[in-house]
Amino acid sequence: MYKFVLFVFLTFMSVLWVNNAFASLPHFLCEKSLKEQISNPDSRSKIIENLRSYYQEQSSNLKTKIQNSQDSYINEYDVVLIGGGPASISFVAGLRQTRPHLRVLIIEESHTLSPVFEGPGKALVFNSMTINHNIEPINTHVFPKHFIQLLDFKEFKDHEKIHPSGEDIAALTWSQFSKLNSDLLLNTKATGISLSHEKNSVKIFTSENFYIKGKLVILTTGQGSPNTHFLPPQDRPTIQNLIKVSQQSPHELGVETYLQALNYINSNQLDPRKYENKKVAIIGGGDAAFGLVEILLALNVPTKTFGINSLKRRPSRLVNYGANVLPPNMEQFRRSTKERYHHLRGLGGLFLKPNLPLPSSVEDLRTELGKSIEFKTEKVINILPIENNLFLIKDSQGDEEVFDHVILATGYVNESSYFLNAKFRTMSEYNYNHLPEELVPLHGPIVIQGGSYQPGRRLLSNTDILYPNARLGFQFKNFPVFLLANAAGANLIVHDNEAGDGTFESHHKKEHIPHSATDSKYTMQNMLPRTFSAGKILSEQYFHD
Repeated sequence: MYKFVLFVFLTFMSVLWVNNAFASLPHFLCEKSLKEQISNPDSRSKIIENLRSYYQEQSSNLKTKIQNSQDSYINEYDVVLIGGGPASISFVAGLRQTRPHLRVLIIEESHTLSPVFEGPGKALVFNSMTINHNIEPINTHVFPKHFIQLLDFKEFKDHEKIHPSGEDIAALTWSQFSKLNSDLLLNTKATGISLSHEKNSVKIFTSENFYIKGKLVILTTGQGSPNTHFLPPQDRPTIQNLIKVSQQSPHELGVETYLQALNYINSNQLDPRKYENKKVAIIGGGDAAFGLVEILLALNVPTKTFGINSLKRRPSRLVNYGANVLPPNMEQFRRSTKERYHHLRGLGGLFLKPNLPLPSSVEDLRTELGKSIEFKTEKVINILPIENNLFLIKDSQGDEEVFDHVILATGYVNESSYFLNAKFRTMSEYNYNHLPEELVPLHGPIVIQGGSYQPGRRLLSNTDILYPNARLGFQFKNFPVFLLANAAGANLIVHDNEAGDGTFESHHKKEHIPHSATDSKYTMQNMLPRTFSAGKILSEQYFHD
């Protein structure tokens, strides 16, 4: 009899546990699987919006509990991650493989996860030629069936597969977070860390006048703050303040970053109207600068987001300072840039010699080079606000020109050093073989899928690339605080033999050697396997069963 009673009791408790477990999940995830709902783009947008709203409410409730509770347990966690992008999600995914019951908290200062990708939305398109839609989806060993960088969603239609957007990456971040049984604090900025050994935990101070305790703290703070180091130190605060003004008034002319420009374009129905008939300067010689030049000149290759600047609202004059190559030099342009820029509908057409014909379907803007369109290798040495809300730019050759608007595509400066009150100030001062004395490398195995991709071809022979002792990130010496992904600096954690800068020339050097499809240190393809592996290693190192 007692066995029957015990059976009934256990059955009742099991049903109660299951009901409570499902009650804690968003109701729309219980109706059908996320995979079923995400197969339709319209349904996918709806489910992600539901996820965002649900966890924003959960975040607000958690914040209230922490602020009002007298129970210290509320603000104590096993693992605290600062930064809510794909890197933090992949870390927790790795951690959950071995330690499913740890209390985990992600702190994100934005109102949403993955703000770097969600903000630009459809205006940020990864239209690399590296992957062909006929190839089976490539698995990063982090998020099954998803190739991170091109985000080759298996659920997408064939014509969309090789052209994912920032919106797609943000959607993947939310869908993965929903499976990880972790807490989230949005609209909460971590302002500092108290590096003490109090009860084997670290205090993280926040902008909300409370602190969080973590036994293990992971910095996945991403890109950091806009790089203004090329300016005189006394003038940097002025430009940084103007960037903040643009953040608050994105439709006004001024000084903004590359991501702010993309956010504006996305929120303006992919129509960059504020730049029309204005003198615009883009500062920087990398991907970000070239991508903006393509958008503002309406040179976008057709993708699922074709229509960016479809009305061709162009600036009256567009100058790109710090360009790595000048037209017409297609050979050098191809060597020093990623292949996605080589198509004749995009920047490639501008770098052809004037006597070479373009396809009839492509608008020829080469006659505007040196007039309304100009590329300059000279670096900018100062940006000075002048009367009538204009800006005087001075370059390294001593030339000066006045502009209506300035866009900084100069990258970002990691703030981990300031956050930790470290002696080093910027990662750019160091390299793989020369590290700050406070940082101790963390190593572990990673598997990246790539292949013998050859420049000029859209075929990639899918293969596993195993690095048994790759550098995953860094520990802040003597403390349970780790810097991972972009917080650690790509140049400091990815060896030159593993990946280059993603250019045609970089690919060419490795054309007969299996390597990552993008061959770029700065892609999530090289970052996320590292954070995933770090999650598994550190969970076992710091938390024993």
